[in-house]
Amino acid sequence: MVSREVDEWVRRALRDNGTIYTIDEPLLQKLQPDVILTQKLCDVCAVGYGTVAKLAQTLPGSPRVVNLEPTSLADVFDDIRLIAQACDVPDRGEELGGALGPAAAERAEELLRTVADEDHTDDDSQHQESVGHNDILGCADAGRAP
Repeated sequence: MVSREVDEWVRRALRDNGTIYTIDEPLLQKLQPDVILTQKLCDVCAVGYGTVAKLAQTLPGSPRVVNLEPTSLADVFDDIRLIAQACDVPDRGEELGGALGPAAAERAEELLRTVADEDHTDDDSQHQESVGHNDILGCADAGRAP
């Protein structure tokens, strides 16, 4: 299929079915999960939250549905803690988040310094704009001129 055909198929599937995915409901019934992780960020990227939540209500034991929507590095570490709490191991989430968080933040700072060092332009606004592309690393307003 060409790109346009894929796009049309996805749009039609979402309109007609609400999702492009199917869930193996008999397998979930058999597994009897306590917790199901899902996301609301994108119905094309994964099974839609509504579909998962509705299915969870039909499963034995009414598993807890945990929605994850990280949009920054800090959110990822918050989600580690959220998952650990949902799985009744909050201390493990704090331990893991505490161990990974500072290391990831330090690495992000290294990357920002590298980008800044490699930018040899004399135009300060252009420099700020190029550094600003690293907002995904959680550096708010890094690319905004004062």
